[in-house]
Amino acid sequence: VCLTTMTRMVEEHRTEIGLLKAVGYGRRTISAKYLSYGLLPSLAGGLVGLVIGHTLFPAMIYISYQIMYEMPNITLRVYPGLSIMSVLAAVACTTVSTLWACLSTLEDSPANLMRPRAPKPGKRVVLERIAPLWKRMSFNWKITSRNLFRYQKRFWMTVIGIGGCTALVIAGVGLRDSLTMSMRVQYDELFNYDAQITYAEG
Repeated sequence: VCLTTMTRMVEEHRTEIGLLKAVGYGRRTISAKYLSYGLLPSLAGGLVGLVIGHTLFPAMIYISYQIMYEMPNITLRVYPGLSIMSVLAAVACTTVSTLWACLSTLEDSPANLMRPRAPKPGKRVVLERIAPLWKRMSFNWKITSRNLFRYQKRFWMTVIGIGGCTALVIAGVGLRDSLTMSMRVQYDELFNYDAQITYAEG
C-alpha cells in the first residue's frame, strides 16, 4: 500500500520534479521533499500505534479474561526494544518505498519528466487465448482483465492488502468467538454453583 501510494504521488508530480531538476535542484534535494512525506506520517502513525498497543489492546484483552477468572489488575509496561523495532520497521517500509519511487523517476531527463508518461503498451492477455470464455465476456470484463494484467504491481498490492485485512478480521472474530465460547463452557458446564466466597487477601 505504501509503495503504490508513494509511487502514484511521485508520478503525479512528474512535471514538478522535471521543472525542479531543470532549474538546477539536485536529486538529493528533490528526494528529501518526498521522503519527508513518507517519513513524517509513518513516524506519527507508529507513535500513535505504540500508545494504543501498549494501553488499549492489553487492557481490553485482560478485562475479557478478568470476567472469567479471578485475576489481579493489569500492570501496563513499556518495552523499549520492541517499540523502537516496530516503529523503525513501519518507517523503513514507507521511506524505502518512497526512495525507490523517487530514484526511479529522477533517472529520467528533465525534458522527459515535464512531458506526461506514455501509457504501457497493451498486450494480449492469457484469457484471450481461451476463445469460448473471451467471447462470452462483456466489454467491461474484458477491459478489467486487460488492466489487471497490464498493471500487475497494483493488482498484487490489492491482493496482498485485501488478504492482510481479511486475516485481521478473521483473527478478531476468532478471538471474540474463543472468549465467548470459553465463558459459555466455564459458566454452563464447569461451574455449577450460584455463589462463591473468597478471601479479600491472599
